[in-house]
Amino acid sequence: MRIFFAEADPDYSSYTFPYGIYAIPESADELDEVYNRGFLPYTGNVQLNHAVFYKARSLKVDLAKFKDTSENRRLSRKYEGRSVSVQKRDLSFLQSEGVVDFMLEYAGERFSKGKMPPTRLRYIFEWPFLSGILEFQLDGEILGYLLYCEFDKGFHYWFSFYNLKLPPALAPGKYMMWKTIHHLRALDLEYLYLGTCYGSTSLYKVRDFKGMDFHDGNQWISDLKLLKKRCRTDDEMVKNNGDSFKSAEDMNRYIRDLGIG
Repeated sequence: MRIFFAEADPDYSSYTFPYGIYAIPESADELDEVYNRGFLPYTGNVQLNHAVFYKARSLKVDLAKFKDTSENRRLSRKYEGRSVSVQKRDLSFLQSEGVVDFMLEYAGERFSKGKMPPTRLRYIFEWPFLSGILEFQLDGEILGYLLYCEFDKGFHYWFSFYNLKLPPALAPGKYMMWKTIHHLRALDLEYLYLGTCYGSTSLYKVRDFKGMDFHDGNQWISDLKLLKKRCRTDDEMVKNNGDSFKSAEDMNRYIRDLGIG
């Protein structure tokens, strides 16, 4: 794995000079390490010829610690008596009639304007480490699709697209995520990676699932109260004293907690 840094805007008032941190795996064998170190795939530039990953505040579910909550059980009861199936499809499935149109229709409605045009979606289809598609069916009709990356110990729940015609009370997006967790537990995988967690709108992932950790740039942390506090700070756009090290109440303890000194 090759790691490189890119300068970001400096803040001389707090002597904070940030860098974006990126990784380029040299083979699929490195994906466990890449994800475990808090990196996620970058697809924001369709002209990019390398499989670049960026470091961020990412989330994962430790599948060994996962337990259904009352909210999970309440949601699953809405699907009782109905036929639900989850099937793995390889990437050739994208040639099937209507699949790409389904994804583009969803992206046009639910993604921020301009974030998922057809050119970017095609770029993701060609991403070197994209593993395949999960197809979800409800009573023989399409419930949704998931583009995912699977590797030795983990599974990245990357881009999901669900049937917009379903009643909102069925919460199909939340159900697909819950169903995927149970699907992976049956396969004896260890971790489900859920992408970034910034701002309070991302906290639905934390509220609904047990066994959640977040990556703070150095390590995985299970303190969800701390995560919620950081997400609230994201919303408020508070100007603090630089990075999390400089704004720590006890900078020496911050270093000790990293196992340094």
